[in-house]
Amino acid sequence: MTHPTLDARRQTMDAVGEQPSLCAAFQATAAVHADRPALRTAGAPGAVTWGEYAERVRAVAEGLWALGLRAGEPVGLVLANTPDFHVLDTALMHVGAVPFSVFTGEPVDRIATLLASTGAKVVAVDAAILERVEPALGQSRVEQVILVGGAGDAGDSHITLGALERLQAPDFDFDAQWRRAEPAMIAAIVHTSGTTGTPKAVQLTHGNLVFAAAGTHAIAPVDPDTRTLSYLPNSHLAERFMSHYMGLCFGYEITCVPDPDTLFDTIREVRPTRLFGVPRIWEKVAERARAILAETPELQAVFEDNLERLWAAHRAGEPLEEALDPAALERLAPVREALGLDEARWLGVAAAPSSSEVLATFLALGSPVADLWGLTECLMTTMNPPGAIRLGTVGRPFAGVDVRLSDAGEILVRGPNVFAGYRNQPDKTREILDDDGWIHTGDLGRLDADGYLSIAGRAKEMIINAAGLNISPVTVEHAIKAESSLIEHLAAIGEGRRYLTALVVLSPDELERFAAAHGLSGSYAELTRNPRVTEEIAAAVERGNAKLPRAEQIRGWTILQEPWTTGQELTSLMKLRRAVIEERYADEIEAMYG
Repeated sequence: MTHPTLDARRQTMDAVGEQPSLCAAFQATAAVHADRPALRTAGAPGAVTWGEYAERVRAVAEGLWALGLRAGEPVGLVLANTPDFHVLDTALMHVGAVPFSVFTGEPVDRIATLLASTGAKVVAVDAAILERVEPALGQSRVEQVILVGGAGDAGDSHITLGALERLQAPDFDFDAQWRRAEPAMIAAIVHTSGTTGTPKAVQLTHGNLVFAAAGTHAIAPVDPDTRTLSYLPNSHLAERFMSHYMGLCFGYEITCVPDPDTLFDTIREVRPTRLFGVPRIWEKVAERARAILAETPELQAVFEDNLERLWAAHRAGEPLEEALDPAALERLAPVREALGLDEARWLGVAAAPSSSEVLATFLALGSPVADLWGLTECLMTTMNPPGAIRLGTVGRPFAGVDVRLSDAGEILVRGPNVFAGYRNQPDKTREILDDDGWIHTGDLGRLDADGYLSIAGRAKEMIINAAGLNISPVTVEHAIKAESSLIEHLAAIGEGRRYLTALVVLSPDELERFAAAHGLSGSYAELTRNPRVTEEIAAAVERGNAKLPRAEQIRGWTILQEPWTTGQELTSLMKLRRAVIEERYADEIEAMYG
């Protein structure tokens, strides 16, 4: 027997692709999911229902209108992952304004640059970081600050979100305003990560985002009772899309994780049914899985057998999941439960190259992680479909999206997922988007006979050594990192050089565990110089080199004495800022070649 409410939810979800805007999708979602939980905060009781979410969006939108905000105006959000972010961002879209997020951990000068480049006059800031962010506001065109999480009432230039919700605008027609949103209208600005230069402001339309949401549902169908987490920085499209925009379209129950240090505990508590992570997150989960397996030799043996079956199928080009032993997967259920992944129906990874060894670990555990690919400029482009994952690939193109390779092997993309251009940078837009609508992604790739795409590396990041050979640094880095959980980050160096070297950064948590297991003591910096630690890294480099051609092997390496941090050597999604790294560690690099 079918349930009328459940049927209505499914019909609304299946009709997402017919909606003209995210606003329309949200209103439909809020209507059929009204009594269901929408937004929670990790570790806190209670939840905001979809009906309450919609009421707050209406109130905040009216307050924004009363402040004088109008359609088309950019608004910066320097906010952590909280329900208030979702409410404010959604309200801004309903007014017709253009929200964009700034990572709260960015240096002040970079925050100032991002605010100034968009011309934002209104910005929402977490009250807890206002003092640190204030100098950046002074270097921009910001005239109005919305304080989130603070107390107080309206002032000349600052107003709390609570006070904003109480403002009234008799001339504001909420329904008429959000209904003006159409597919070609700009819904958001998302800045590129800045790994190879200054971040650019990517303009994404309602049509872009609705198309990507519907396409994701078509490949990996969303369930009406989906639970997920919002924990990655909202400044990156990966988080905005996977939790926020998909939630608006499909009625997710979203648990916000303001403190990333609580992520793994929250996964175990919430037991998400859908979860997205960047490669480093899945690397950490895989490390936890191996630690659990190491404590139970019987399960370790079951896992290793499954892994061997998987790699044999991979080498033979046979379906991977069909090669796994169902009885073994059943026996591995306690591991999935201990990780908090026992109820997961879809897991995904993107935003940086993934390690096949890590993804094979999850397949063998019975928690497959689907690798997918796109750029900020072309959103969701390819995805490994559930049940047909191929290691080393990022899947097949979405229906309606064209993917081809240039003569030089560069991946070109065309379709409804292609952005509306960089804000205020038409020259930069012309560099990436040609007259025929093709995005020149800068990524190099290969397409197999079944249309699965493999990423060979980013053209701007390719190392050309002294012999003129092109080397993908990511391939080298994955090969070495896979050999020791001690290595948190590794940057291959070798542009114009006779051989490759590497800067090695150790994981503080793994280093602490390694020290305890081997009776070592000392600070982080002292442990990086300990002979037992350097022996472990030397052995990992040797094992990794054995998997690489001679020209791609690491011939020298240096363990750095301090961790890398987001906003400095790393982007908000833990990708390497290579230019920053090579400049900051120029002396260490030269010493390896001296």
